[in-house]
Amino acid sequence: MITNHGFVGVHVGAGQHSFEKTNDYKLVCKLATEEAINAVSKGKTATEALVNAMNILENSPHTNAGYGSNLTEDGTVECDAGIMDGETLLFGAVGAVSGLFVSTHTSKRFNI
Repeated sequence: MITNHGFVGVHVGAGQHSFEKTNDYKLVCKLATEEAINAVSKGKTATEALVNAMNILENSPHTNAGYGSNLTEDGTVECDAGIMDGETLLFGAVGAVSGLFVSTHTSKRFNI
């Protein structure tokens, strides 16, 4: 008997969120977790699964991440992201980056 263990948890970002958009938030979180689960079931690493899930979240207008980020006082977007490989313990991060809407991919590049 094969037993699978694991957990995928995501959120729509920090800050205030509209109660009226709760179903949108739940849907994008469901899509992101399903993407991660599918990636792992196809043999991808947990880190690859995370990047796939974050790609869904960062490309959604419903999250405070990437494309849907809250604006700064100057009306620009600044993104932060960090990623760590649990097997190698390597970590990569970016902070307060402007002009970049998919910051998880960039932080992974620093995870050498």
